[in-house]
Amino acid sequence: MRTRFSVHNLVLLIFALIPVGLIFAPFLLSICMIFAAVVATFKWERPSLQIKLRPNLARWKALRSSPQFWMFCGLFFFTLWGAWDIQDMGYWLSRLRIKIPFLVLPLAFFFLPRPSNRSLDGLLYYLVWLLTLTSLGVLLNYLLHMEGINQMIKQGKPIPLPCNHVRFSLLLVFGILSSLYLYFQGFFWRRPKEKYLQLGMAAFLFLFIHILSVRTGIVVLYSTLLLLTIRYVFKTRRYGVGLGLLTVLLIFPFLAYQTIPSLRAKVDYVKYDLFMYRHGHTDKDLSDAGRWISLQMGWEVFREHPWLGVGAGNLKQAVQQKYTAKYPELSEEERKMPHNQFLSMLAAGGIIGALLFTLIFFYPLFYESNYRHWLLLGLYIITGLSFLVENTIENAMGVGFFLYYVLHLLLRFTRDRPPTSSGGA
Repeated sequence: MRTRFSVHNLVLLIFALIPVGLIFAPFLLSICMIFAAVVATFKWERPSLQIKLRPNLARWKALRSSPQFWMFCGLFFFTLWGAWDIQDMGYWLSRLRIKIPFLVLPLAFFFLPRPSNRSLDGLLYYLVWLLTLTSLGVLLNYLLHMEGINQMIKQGKPIPLPCNHVRFSLLLVFGILSSLYLYFQGFFWRRPKEKYLQLGMAAFLFLFIHILSVRTGIVVLYSTLLLLTIRYVFKTRRYGVGLGLLTVLLIFPFLAYQTIPSLRAKVDYVKYDLFMYRHGHTDKDLSDAGRWISLQMGWEVFREHPWLGVGAGNLKQAVQQKYTAKYPELSEEERKMPHNQFLSMLAAGGIIGALLFTLIFFYPLFYESNYRHWLLLGLYIITGLSFLVENTIENAMGVGFFLYYVLHLLLRFTRDRPPTSSGGA
């Protein structure tokens, strides 16, 4: 029992370090991926101290019948699209490095000793605490330097954070849903009264995301809550509760704009940015103008290569060429990649590649009706909506956020779970 306990603790440690890596130390993501692969592949038998392969034939057969895990590997192989004609080797290698978790982590998670449901829910509780404490630190820094930070926001800059502000806002939305899930699940670590703490943390994170004033996060938050509320009303027929929730979702943004200085500064900046773009300005300091131009460049690349695209490794070069032709005054640093994951897939893989990407991405959600689990559905809504305005999985934090938590929830909810290993560390 002691050996079994130690290996499960090691798995929990790996799972616990991943969100720390997402927020504070990206190098931890690579370390966790390596350790997960090692623990999933090898076991250490005592007292002989022999290292042996862990996966056996029965588990490989089980993997074949669990496509919701190995299907994600296709998102790595999509990076090989057009590999026969790579024009920008450096960019292509960076794509391979960023996407390699899609190849390694799904297989590692399947073969790792499976934590209990309580442990998996406890890790979500841990995430909510981590986000709450991090947000409290960010909020304190904002309150101490409010005037200067609000001035930064008026210039299109985000509130200082330890990581990418857009991905962090998406993580906050998932944290809010996770806290509500734990509340309705009746989960507690020591005392049942913790459910009130969970509601309190959900409310704090909901308020804080408005203070953070990241547009993507706020839009995704309200859209996700709206869709999940509609789902709840249709399933329960509790129209009064649904009407109350919808009323809050409609009224709170207006109250927040009137009472939260950072949000008001962000909205005013967006109005100014759009006004300047409509009048033909493409200044480097105009965030939204740069986004709209990036979409235009991506669309033009797709129109020239509609069926097979230019290849994942050649996308940056193709976009740069469009910038040179249309906006030569913009420097290379000012030229953004298309701010839309689906459009990027269309430009890189054409219609055929984009359809394959969409099929692979959404397959685990629809496999055996996994969309019935509202937290998993919520994660997909968060990520899918972010795809409309961001290249969400084109950096390490975006990949880590989506992939880790979708695998986490698949372990928690799917019926054909990978078998729990026994014996050996």
